[in-house]
Amino acid sequence: MFCSNCGADISDEANFCEKCGAKQDSKVPTEGDTPKMIDETLPEEVTVELVEKETQKIQCEMCSNAELENVSDEGKPPLYRCPACGFYYGNFLRKGNNIYYDTTHLRIGQYIASQLIHGKYRVSAHKNQREKGLDDMADKIRQDIKLDRTKITESLSYLIDKNVLYTYYEPTPDGEFEWFGIAFSDSIPEDTEITK
Repeated sequence: MFCSNCGADISDEANFCEKCGAKQDSKVPTEGDTPKMIDETLPEEVTVELVEKETQKIQCEMCSNAELENVSDEGKPPLYRCPACGFYYGNFLRKGNNIYYDTTHLRIGQYIASQLIHGKYRVSAHKNQREKGLDDMADKIRQDIKLDRTKITESLSYLIDKNVLYTYYEPTPDGEFEWFGIAFSDSIPEDTEITK
């Protein structure tokens, strides 16, 4: 008996073709029946190209002792962490800049972001002592975040250098003082006197 689908020679009692798996009807083919044949020619050579997914290897620039490990969830922007020094590398608080940062930078950034929800985050500064603005800001932050003032100042300076934060001055009605403020660089208003 021949398969009614592919024409393969199969057992007379077979319900299914052993070659193509097609269900067989019970009729016995007659001499006039012509089985359907399949083209059994195959290409001479089949090549399968395996493409390996490239994983980006980044050497930590903070300590140079290890490669960064991807710690981001699937579908989120990549976030890397150094297993040696603990620094992160990624888009800091999704503000547009990929930078290295540690947990102190993150804590201060999150604190400033929470304060900016309520409006501007600024301190009153004497016009003749502009260089003290960052220290005054660190003192204000220190009232809520119990960290060493030096660490806060260093973190603020670092985030300013990395163009995540900027500082600015605004005039006050009093001619002797002005406002020294801090905000994220992705939200700089026009006509702002930026200090950094």
